[in-house]
Amino acid sequence: MKNLCDFIVFSDDWGRFPSSCQHLMKRFLSQNKVLWVNSIGLRSPSLSAYDLKRICQKLKEWGKSTQEHEIDNLDIVSPISLPWNQFNGIRKFNKSLGINALSKKINSLTSTKRVSLATVPNACDWIGNLDESLKVYYCVDDFSKWPGMDKKTILKMEQELLNKVDLYVATSKKLYDRKDIPNIPKLFLPHGVEVEHFSNSSNKVETNSFPSIGFFGMLDKRLDYELISALSEKRSHWKWVFMGPKQYFPKNIEKRANISVFPPSSYEELPLELKKVDILFLPYKMNDLSNALNPLKLRECLATGKPVVASPIPEVVKYKKWLKLGGTLEEWLHSMDEVVAGYKKWNSQKQINEMKQESWESRADTLAQKIEKML
Repeated sequence: MKNLCDFIVFSDDWGRFPSSCQHLMKRFLSQNKVLWVNSIGLRSPSLSAYDLKRICQKLKEWGKSTQEHEIDNLDIVSPISLPWNQFNGIRKFNKSLGINALSKKINSLTSTKRVSLATVPNACDWIGNLDESLKVYYCVDDFSKWPGMDKKTILKMEQELLNKVDLYVATSKKLYDRKDIPNIPKLFLPHGVEVEHFSNSSNKVETNSFPSIGFFGMLDKRLDYELISALSEKRSHWKWVFMGPKQYFPKNIEKRANISVFPPSSYEELPLELKKVDILFLPYKMNDLSNALNPLKLRECLATGKPVVASPIPEVVKYKKWLKLGGTLEEWLHSMDEVVAGYKKWNSQKQINEMKQESWESRADTLAQKIEKML
């Protein structure tokens, strides 16, 4: 990757989960400095165990000026930021503290060209105040549709952000085709995948008399738990495995004998854990949120070489040549039965080879070319 500029990135916490933005920016780090601003609160917290744990993590981060790491050209800052964005006073407070914290770090940036890139709508209060040469909104989701979000506030902040940026980048066609995007350049940039990393999962290390069906990723309300409940009941002799951060998972389903819920593995250890399952599934709810979703896990699942069954959301249907779809319960059962009957003879290598065309390197090159033209 050539030396284009310095980046200031507003996104999820670096290293917490391997997000699409982290995958992209890792490809720029060899030649470009990146000042990474850890997640500035988007959703007002609840008193759930997940949120309380997250609050403790953020308080610990705020006690440090920077996050320690061993990655060249990367500087990470965690500014104090309160998550009640519906109050203008809180937003002004966050902006004041944030700009002050960033000003101390910006001096380490040496390029004459500076690009700010945001994946979260509330970066609107920061973007445009950092002497940028180019401002980018990398839209990875329809946050206004997320459970627990203040829709009115999210839409307001996102529109403010859109009015400030010079380039709009979208990960799904529905996000790309939005009608509220100003007259600015746009780029459709689907997620990529580290094929070599996930293809190490293709060979199963254990042999069970019954198949093991797996899901890895965030366990939250985007998943169709009514479907999961029905599938695990109808196919009670199969083992159903869930791996990931548990934001929400109904206890009445979790306690079933044929369901196992495990905490997340590190990104490095994930391929080894995935060796323990035969088939992967993506049981997302069908709604406005999922219709705009381009699951990061989709290509990762396919890159394992294992059979995949998924909800028919638009970005998933594009890969119907390489996976099975499930809409109604009957369709899910039919697709699952079909895959279980033939998973031991599944053509893993063809599936893996197909994913090699969708590397994060190619996605980063596409973004770099667009940025270079606009600088």
